[in-house]
Amino acid sequence: MAVLKQTSPTAWPVAPKPKPSSTVPSASTKSAVGSGSSHDGRDGRGCVGIGKVLDHMVCPPLSAGDLRVAIAVLRDQINNALKEAMKAGDKRRVSTLRLINAEILKRETSAAERVTLTDAEILDVMGKMIKQRQESLEIYEKAGRTDLATQEREEIEIISAYLPQQLSDLEAGHAISELIKELEAATLKDMGRTMTALKDRYAGRMDFSKASALVKKLLAG
Repeated sequence: MAVLKQTSPTAWPVAPKPKPSSTVPSASTKSAVGSGSSHDGRDGRGCVGIGKVLDHMVCPPLSAGDLRVAIAVLRDQINNALKEAMKAGDKRRVSTLRLINAEILKRETSAAERVTLTDAEILDVMGKMIKQRQESLEIYEKAGRTDLATQEREEIEIISAYLPQQLSDLEAGHAISELIKELEAATLKDMGRTMTALKDRYAGRMDFSKASALVKKLLAG
């Protein structure tokens, strides 16, 4: 893997930060989730399904404490996919999924106290991995390194399959404007809580470096 990936800037993907359940959702729960119905009885909002190839649920959070002790369903999906790729002898998929796990572990152990990432935080990790590879791809294409460019494309395709559909720039701009109105944010002093709410609500779905610049512009008036 190219070294330049590790120094690339933050990626553009985030749906509400997941409120994981204490158990893996049942088949009936997945059905309710996919239809958008409420099933957990906590706040009436229910869960939503995400992922292009995953039967994966993200539920609204109650508190940071709940999220920290939660089971990350997406983590299990990645590990199961890794086992299947190993059985199939799919070297590119195996290496890419191992890289995802390595980045997750890196994030979990980067602070003084080890944490367990939630699904939303894992989505953020993978979003950054895609952004890094997109930047590497552009460099390799300009340098005529078709072999390395092909590798980047394949890794992007594998990682992207685990992410929810990304918002377009227009959709992201509208979402940011509506959130600012909802929070009644009026000055740059409100930028911190606005970005926190944005990341909670749209984890894995927008580029937060771009979002941050737009939030700053709108709050600066």
